[in-house]
Amino acid sequence: MGLSKLFGKKPSEGKTQEFENIFWGTTTPVLLTLGYVIVQIRARGSCSVAINNPQIYTQMLGDSSRMATQVKAIIVNKVTDSLFEVSRGKTDLIDIISSSDEMAEMVKAIAEPALNGVGLTLKQFEIQAIERV
Repeated sequence: MGLSKLFGKKPSEGKTQEFENIFWGTTTPVLLTLGYVIVQIRARGSCSVAINNPQIYTQMLGDSSRMATQVKAIIVNKVTDSLFEVSRGKTDLIDIISSSDEMAEMVKAIAEPALNGVGLTLKQFEIQAIERV
């Protein structure tokens, strides 16, 4: 499938295609140490992305059928990394939940290069819930 068929126009002529309401979530619990206790945590939320480089996007993902799966994998990986970072020195889950805005900013910063690698940019990112399993 050519780029003009995928986007309706040549990439240089077309407007940026956005994909909204991509829901993500940790499929398996993340194990964290809070104080001296190991807890299982799940996180979920949503994000939106846009194609910022159609050539890389087409080369890496082909078309939009694989895009959501790839975005979810990148986001969940970065959320897991951020959970470990934010949980350092914390003793209670409420401390992590109260840091969700900080964590969201951290995820945005570390997910952007990975998304750029597949021709996408992160337009919106939201953590809707962090909960104990």
